[in-house]
Amino acid sequence: MIGWAFRFFGAVSICALPYSSLLCFAEPREQFAQWLGDTSADLRDRGVSNQTVEALVKKTEFDPYVLDQQFRYYNSPSVPPWRVLEIRASERTLKNSQTVLQEHKNLFKDLEEGYSVDDSILAIIWGLESDHGNAVLTHSLPSSLGTLACCGRRRAFFKDQYVALAQLLDSGRLRHDELRSSWDGGVGQTQFMPTTLIRYGADLDSDGALEVLNSPNEALASSANYLRELGYSKGPPLLLPISDPSKITQGFNVDTHRNLEDWVADGVMIEGLDHSKWMDIPFRVYRPSGLNGALFLASPNFSAIKSYNGSHTYALSVWYLDQWLETGAKPEIDWNQDSPAVGPVGVALIQSALALTGFHKDDIDGRFGPATLTSLRQFCEETNIRPCDDATEHVLDAVLFGSKNVTNSE
Repeated sequence: MIGWAFRFFGAVSICALPYSSLLCFAEPREQFAQWLGDTSADLRDRGVSNQTVEALVKKTEFDPYVLDQQFRYYNSPSVPPWRVLEIRASERTLKNSQTVLQEHKNLFKDLEEGYSVDDSILAIIWGLESDHGNAVLTHSLPSSLGTLACCGRRRAFFKDQYVALAQLLDSGRLRHDELRSSWDGGVGQTQFMPTTLIRYGADLDSDGALEVLNSPNEALASSANYLRELGYSKGPPLLLPISDPSKITQGFNVDTHRNLEDWVADGVMIEGLDHSKWMDIPFRVYRPSGLNGALFLASPNFSAIKSYNGSHTYALSVWYLDQWLETGAKPEIDWNQDSPAVGPVGVALIQSALALTGFHKDDIDGRFGPATLTSLRQFCEETNIRPCDDATEHVLDAVLFGSKNVTNSE
């Protein structure tokens, strides 16, 4: 994996890679003071009260640690999905999920009935996000958001979060004594960004405040509300493992949604579960470990959880723990360890190579989102490389060096 990176660095400016703002590293505290002054004026222009602005500014300090954490996140080596499951989908999380389902069974019942989100899914998300409320959030929320908005990557995104935080405080929906977060500004026991909390926060006791840090009730209700809005519906499994991947042709990519009955009619064999009652649910292909590895059909519920966190391996972890919880045994997955997915650095290299050849016009940010996928597909159309829907090592080799490791359609 190191070889292709060093070979390509000569062709791509290091400024194209996802590093934090060099300007901030030059004079960080002066830059931050100017940003804070400009943002204070902006908040007042947006109607935030002087009292709230002054209180928020006093709590907002430059924190170089969060820049270091963001740098490490964007430049960390890729972690294959089987390793992610070893770390995230632990027996501790499983057992604690079982415990909270019993201890809070009335709450989970109400949330499942009220929002049509499976109770086990909510319990697992709670565990993954905050160890069921046991994780200690040590960062100042205003300082984390302010530092990232001033000097980090995705500054416009984090500026929006800082503005949303000010609005939450000004309206009384968030209290000044609940401003602890993860380094990247996740709020509460189920880790909401402030813009999401504004839109989907659930005030169960109607007291006007969103108590998402010190109590699980409104944190879990907010998560259930958000998942429902993302398209989650109680019942359908997140993933259906396919027992014979050869039945999935290269013509079906990650955007191909077909009702399950159509997949089955084409001879696709589903492992294990009685799936007859989900025949009218649209599923799509999901390849977590590259072109020749484990293959699944993913439901809209899987897509909703992926959107909740922004990571397909997060959604995979939720499915894995849910299956373990339901069956009492760890799911057996036949991984392909020959071509794992690349991490943010690899994605940035793909974006840079596509930009040099005119296929990628958007930011080089190390995120494999819709714009990068579209650029990659356009490149593959021109070069006749198939399939081309995953940011894997083989696809990276093809984009950089025309590797024969990727199957050509002819």
